[in-house]
Amino acid sequence: MGRSTGISIHNICSNYQDAANLIAQLIRSHKMPILVEEYIQGYEVEYIIFGNRQSIRLTEEVKLIMDKQDYFEKTIWGFETKKLDDTTIDFQKSNLLSENDKGNLQALFQSFDKVEFMRIDGRFHNGNFTLIELSPDCYLGDDCAFYYAFQQQGIKYEDMFRLLIPNAQVAIDFKLPIS
Repeated sequence: MGRSTGISIHNICSNYQDAANLIAQLIRSHKMPILVEEYIQGYEVEYIIFGNRQSIRLTEEVKLIMDKQDYFEKTIWGFETKKLDDTTIDFQKSNLLSENDKGNLQALFQSFDKVEFMRIDGRFHNGNFTLIELSPDCYLGDDCAFYYAFQQQGIKYEDMFRLLIPNAQVAIDFKLPIS
């Protein structure tokens, strides 16, 4: 659906029939295909990567805090809290991922031909990270996890863009054939 449209705090289903009914309702109201995900409890972890295929310039692990909670058993970060009222949302620096997990996520990032930044979302539960989503076009507002990662490195919001823009140009230039 994109941008959390249709993802609601009321979307958790505990049986197949409830899920099928909800899917039918969402298809009718949104008139587009529906992606169904298994709910995974745990800490919501966002691994922020900035760089390009040749080098990674910044990484940061960020944990979502919602309603002062950081571990989620039946909570969805839906459109209600993303789009309507995000006053209960915060982020915190995190160290849940192992060095092996971080290395794998960085290798995944660098496996793409043209990606200059990415937010990798997942859940961390019982010592394991489960990847949920790769977002190479994530929100870049001053109230998001992506900027939080830069802020933790002492980088101001405006300066984040001063880093992002030339990094994108380097990636573009690298791809151009020399004439």
